[in-house]
Amino acid sequence: MHHSSGSVPGASVAALSRLRLHNNLSDELNKRLASIGPNYVSIHIRNSDYTTNYQSLLNQLKAHPVLLNCEKLFVATDDIRCLDFCRNALQHIKIFSFSKLPNEPGRPIHKLSEHDSIYERNKDVILDLLMLALSRTFIFLELNQNRWGTKYSGFSLLASDLQNSKKILSGLISRHGIDNVS
Repeated sequence: MHHSSGSVPGASVAALSRLRLHNNLSDELNKRLASIGPNYVSIHIRNSDYTTNYQSLLNQLKAHPVLLNCEKLFVATDDIRCLDFCRNALQHIKIFSFSKLPNEPGRPIHKLSEHDSIYERNKDVILDLLMLALSRTFIFLELNQNRWGTKYSGFSLLASDLQNSKKILSGLISRHGIDNVS
């Protein structure tokens, strides 16, 4: 799923209202949710074609009550270095990430190499979106200045919109025994 910069507010979430999660995806979502357990915090860090100053921002966030009182953090990112940094900087928190990340820093996750499985990449992106939306608290970071003037990742905005659209989120997943929408 490649989400544009969100030029029509709410259009992406409205599109999701007409979709249902396939059984294979719901089974995998259930496994991931069982692994992390309830009441987790999530963060999305975009750092490939768009970049963030994630080291500085995470070091500032470490002292925030949300992370001070956090036991489990789900990290959705497109850069393995961000995940490694989270694990080192937030050692008091159990870090979860389920997606297979590109080994080449700076390569956008939606740009596939010849060795990537389109199904696996799309599955991970969809499930990351849902994991972010199902979290107790969702954190996303402001992007560095870029040629488009985009302040936040479209994926972050979509996850936030989905988290705030409980009816749509529930409609996507409720038929599969997933009841984490509150």
